[in-house]
Amino acid sequence: MQPAATVTSTRSTASTPTATHTTVASVTATPTAAAHVVINEVEYNSVHANDDEAYYEWLELYNPLAVFINLRGWTIGDNTASDTLGETTIAPGGLLVIVARRVRFLENYPSFSGLLVELGQPIGNGLANSGDRLILRDAGGHVIDAMSYGNDASVLSPP
Repeated sequence: MQPAATVTSTRSTASTPTATHTTVASVTATPTAAAHVVINEVEYNSVHANDDEAYYEWLELYNPLAVFINLRGWTIGDNTASDTLGETTIAPGGLLVIVARRVRFLENYPSFSGLLVELGQPIGNGLANSGDRLILRDAGGHVIDAMSYGNDASVLSPP
C-alpha cells in the first residue's frame, strides 16, 4: 500500500493575547492492484509417481479485483528456483493456471478450457510432496502472495 498524507495547518495571529494553531492530518492508504492477486490452488502431489511427476504440477492464480492485471515479468518460485512469466493478463475476477507442461495437465483435466500458461519445465525446481513453498512476486520483486505446505512452514513463520 502506498499511503498518501494530507496535512493542513491553520494559525491565527489576530491581536488577541492567545494564538491558536490547528493541525489536521489524514492518511489514506491506497492498495495497489497487484497486492490482491492470490495463489488460489496448488497441485504438488500428482497421481503420476514416475520420473516426470513434476511435469504434472500446477498452480492457480486468482484476480478478485475489477481490473485486468498484467503479469509480465512476475515470478513464481519455490524454496530453490523461480520462473518468470511472459505477457499474460488475468481478467477481473479471473483465474490463471500455471503448469509445468500443458499436455500433462490436460491428461488429468481434459475438459479444462480456462486460461493456461505453460512454463515448459517444473515449477521452481519441482514442488516437493513432503513440503515446499510458493512465492509470487511482481516485476519489481515485491512479494504479492506466498504459501507453504507440509513440513515447510516458512510462510507461516516469516524471518
